[in-house]
Amino acid sequence: MKNYKKFLTTALLGLVLLLASSARAALIDEIRPLTVPDGWNQSIWVFKMMHSSPNGRYFSYVEYAGENIEIGSPEYTEERLLTYRYVIFDRVSGSFSYSSEITANKRLDRISSEQVFLFPTDDGGAYFSRLNGDENDGVYYLNANGLSERVFSDKKMLISLSGNERYFLLSTVNIFEDNPPGLEGYSLLDRQENISYPLNFLNEHSSSASSSYYVTDNGRFIVESRDPRLFQIVNPVDQSLIDAKALIANHIEGDFYLGNGVLLTPDGQNLVARIRQNDETSIIYYQLSTDSIAAYSFADLGLPQPTGDYSLDILNLGFGFSASTGVDREGIIHYSANIVEQNKTYFGSFSLQTGQLLELSPLVSENEQRGYSSIVAGGPGGQYYFLGADFNGEDFPTGWQYFYRPVEGASQALKIVTPAQVIDTYYSPQFSLDIKTLGEHYAVDASCTLNGPAALTSVSYGNWGSANRLQLPLQWQGQSLSGALSQTAPDAAVDGEQTLFNTVVLAEMTTDTLAVNCSGEMSDANGHLLSVMPGTITITLDDGIHGGNSAVNGQIVLPDGVNAEDVVVNITIDGRTISVTPDENGNFSFSGLRAGDFTVDFQSEGYVQSCMSATLDGAGNHDFGQIELLAGDINQDGTIDIADFTFLSGRYGTQQGEENYVLAADLNKDTVINVQDLAILASHFGSQQCNP
Repeated sequence: MKNYKKFLTTALLGLVLLLASSARAALIDEIRPLTVPDGWNQSIWVFKMMHSSPNGRYFSYVEYAGENIEIGSPEYTEERLLTYRYVIFDRVSGSFSYSSEITANKRLDRISSEQVFLFPTDDGGAYFSRLNGDENDGVYYLNANGLSERVFSDKKMLISLSGNERYFLLSTVNIFEDNPPGLEGYSLLDRQENISYPLNFLNEHSSSASSSYYVTDNGRFIVESRDPRLFQIVNPVDQSLIDAKALIANHIEGDFYLGNGVLLTPDGQNLVARIRQNDETSIIYYQLSTDSIAAYSFADLGLPQPTGDYSLDILNLGFGFSASTGVDREGIIHYSANIVEQNKTYFGSFSLQTGQLLELSPLVSENEQRGYSSIVAGGPGGQYYFLGADFNGEDFPTGWQYFYRPVEGASQALKIVTPAQVIDTYYSPQFSLDIKTLGEHYAVDASCTLNGPAALTSVSYGNWGSANRLQLPLQWQGQSLSGALSQTAPDAAVDGEQTLFNTVVLAEMTTDTLAVNCSGEMSDANGHLLSVMPGTITITLDDGIHGGNSAVNGQIVLPDGVNAEDVVVNITIDGRTISVTPDENGNFSFSGLRAGDFTVDFQSEGYVQSCMSATLDGAGNHDFGQIELLAGDINQDGTIDIADFTFLSGRYGTQQGEENYVLAADLNKDTVINVQDLAILASHFGSQQCNP
């Protein structure tokens, strides 16, 4: 991260001004602290650049063990032996899950800044980059059970992740240390198609805090160039760049100043920017699909015109837009603003689609002397998670802590737990899914559906409730299940996390996504229905073979006496093999193949065929044409050699019906072992079976 210390110092000074005002409102009475276990401390990041899950339910950060170290103290930037862990907080249930502990020599400010690259997912997991300078560095996925797996060992960092988990902006370097020019070493992985797009063409550009490093659901993101200074929308597939200012300029007369940073909505369909023209600042909402624009004044947002103050907020055009403002896929922006004239700090949310001011609430409690700031950059989480600090006449706030806004009217939920976010369907096509209940309730009725190439093979009730519970028979088949349980008197209601269903799922050998959705009803002991948040996850199924649009085909010239069903065609990549049987005419094909180097081989009793290779790009086709199987491997050891000749010569001159006749040595299957068979064997002598 370029000029990291200067960046941190500048933003901290701005945040002090943002927090140091006084007012009182319902929002600050509503939010609750994220509790910290004894012996642990939250690692604090002060910018509005952290991430929640796309649905806003989960929030991730880092805790470190030992004595608390205040931001701004000398110890904050000193390297020391630190033990830390990753935390995933569930806003619905109020519960926490933790990674295993990591110990490394690190600076606390570095651990704090690395939280910008921590990405929670809708199923309660999170992606993180381990950056400790050892062999364990790489990109990991932490699931809801606290188990971590390395998903990219050849990449140092996950810079950004699209909300639909399809696009991964990755780097081969640690940007905190190596500081490469432009986007050298960056690539964008389309995990659905398993295609990686290098970003070398962006070496004169940078991805920065100004746009929150955000990658959208269609693989677009914002980069910045310096000379001249431009913010541009990147399409890595065709390597195109679109100037954000030029798009806006088509709809606005006269020159204007584009503030520091622009944002894309998570779906990549809309652009949000601040512009300054004729001493007036506006928020611009540009819709790419319709080439239309909406402009809103700061009065529309409930704010005065910027006065040039140093606050780290939406009013400061000189600081990165994402440091104060986030946007979700519905076009709702959430922002912090310090109104100097009123000596008040506000949190606001505004719909750019409807022009409606949804919320404007003060963020500082006069009685508690605690100020707050929204901390999440994109998605609905910007309205749910906050950073708080105390200021008691000191030059610098203390007592920094993360806060959250509880779910209104619902503390009950269904949660789906998977052993991994990515399932290797080649080696482990069968895996478990546990459905859990969260929150206090006395009875539950729930159903789940699977949408994708997988089906249930086993379903049972979990350890929900007491041994005296009542249960209805489970109903399940294929891709659906349902069931209902209830406590019985005198047992109390269940609370916390309870396992409702244990299931086993069998996935097809393919590369695709599997969506699992669970919904239901819960009741208290008096029969009153409770509001329940449904559970949903999207699992990536990856067999390491499919995942693209390439195809391989050909035609085997079937020798006399050989039926198509007796031939097996295999295709192999990285030790993974799938097989097909040709049709009656010998035609075969493989489709949906990813990019890579494939080997094709053929198996038929008594025949060999050398390996054939194809390098696929993930989109095109490869036609092998007609292929002849080589007869003569009589003993089926994979080689046509002297052993096969010896066997044939011992049966030479025999015909079908005679005692010494063996069909395997009758290579042309004409019922006689004669000179024709000898010639066939000799012409193929020395040939070996492919062993990919």
